[in-house]
Amino acid sequence: MSEIKTTIPPRPTWNNEMKKELAKFTGEILNKWCNNETDLEDCIEYAEKVLKWNSNEDGYTLAKEFDDEGFSPDSQLVEELDSVSYETDKILKKYINKWVQENNLQLVYKIDDKVLAKIAGKGGIECEVMRLYPETMQYGLWYESIGDAKGNRHSIVNSENVLGYISSMA
Repeated sequence: MSEIKTTIPPRPTWNNEMKKELAKFTGEILNKWCNNETDLEDCIEYAEKVLKWNSNEDGYTLAKEFDDEGFSPDSQLVEELDSVSYETDKILKKYINKWVQENNLQLVYKIDDKVLAKIAGKGGIECEVMRLYPETMQYGLWYESIGDAKGNRHSIVNSENVLGYISSMA
């Protein structure tokens, strides 16, 4: 039986290790696009520089930044760079999944439970659990002011922003 930890490290947020991983991914795209005319390590360095301020941008924006670095981007590079934004999310999710597994974290509320949650821009409001995301320790929560009928849409909220249990609908 696995042991449940009482002190949980904070949820991973975007950090230097993740930035380096994204720069490597982006540098490999750039290197492949230029047919190895620029060394892979140099492409990764250019990517680190460009991504310092633009890690979650679309391919066109990133291509303009590479243009400023002396490259001559074309539509093929723009298309390839469109995958960088998705990769950013993928890298962060990988680190969050690892955090969940290493700390044996488990969601405590169930679907249909009523909870009090801190929703961005709204403070603590009464919500209903509609979906569970155990791999990332998140809940899909519905609340009246969300703007859609229950079951049509929910907000994904980190478990640490669910403040407490109100009641069960079951």
